[in-house]
Amino acid sequence: MRFKLDTQIFASIRCAMENREKHVRSELVPQDFKQEKMAVRFPRPANMLAALSPRRAAPMLAAGLLLPLLAGQAAATPTTTWNLYTNCTQIAGSGSSCVGDGSNHASNGNEYRFSSATSPNLSLTAAAYHSNKNTSLGHASFLGEYTGSQFGLGVENDNAPEHAVDNNGGYDFIVFRLPTGSNFDQLKITLSPFGWTEDMNATILYGTPTAGLGIGLDPSVTAFKNLSIDDLLDNGFSMETTTNLLDKSTPQTISLSSPDIINYFIVAASLTPGRHEDDYFKVNAVTAIDSPSPVPEPASLALLAAGLFGLFTLRQRAVKA
Repeated sequence: MRFKLDTQIFASIRCAMENREKHVRSELVPQDFKQEKMAVRFPRPANMLAALSPRRAAPMLAAGLLLPLLAGQAAATPTTTWNLYTNCTQIAGSGSSCVGDGSNHASNGNEYRFSSATSPNLSLTAAAYHSNKNTSLGHASFLGEYTGSQFGLGVENDNAPEHAVDNNGGYDFIVFRLPTGSNFDQLKITLSPFGWTEDMNATILYGTPTAGLGIGLDPSVTAFKNLSIDDLLDNGFSMETTTNLLDKSTPQTISLSSPDIINYFIVAASLTPGRHEDDYFKVNAVTAIDSPSPVPEPASLALLAAGLFGLFTLRQRAVKA
């Protein structure tokens, strides 16, 4: 008897609650209707996808998944090669021709610009320095361009008529600047013994100047006078030195890779102190590479998971329909 009474009481309470819910719903119809109309006229982003049929929503969801992936890829700078024995214009110094030999060039700084056959709109600029010590770039020197596929760039310094990049009786440096706005992070630098058998070990500094260097963030290649190697390493540059380029009679290529964009690089004969060998070479060619930078793996997985969840939801809607 008590069970039946409890059942009757529960049924009465439930009936009262349902009647009350219907009454409240009927009072809210006009307001809900207005909200529904506003949602149609001014749809929220979430409502827009939900309002579409699964067939139409699926392509939009797929596109939304791909766009962030594509946005993660920066526009790549094309791989570019400059042959440093041709396609040269003098842009600072006397005359406009790039020459390999001349008189009284020991302290006459100049600047060359090289165009590329592979990417004509991208140019490379260069200037030379000479120092009596291996700890700084010293004073401006004459940069010589020697034509012929086995030649390239050398430095005429206080020991003229020597015209290689060498570390005999002082240290020669060539400062290079890559095209403004490029995203190169790998270099291949080809050195040539120019028809002889030479030791060709080299020191390469590469990076982008920071404000602490005191020459600006986008300096000319002629602005590196007397900068110390330590200052360069403390302000945006890294350094690598080869040790295995001994008695070479053919061109040798040095490959470099950086986690950051490379805007400048400096080529010198080996700056390693205490070496007994003298190094001689001409800088024959430079290839710059912009390696791909994909979306980080965790972000890719998160985007894929979101897309799969969305497609699953749409599939469920299609089944229910």
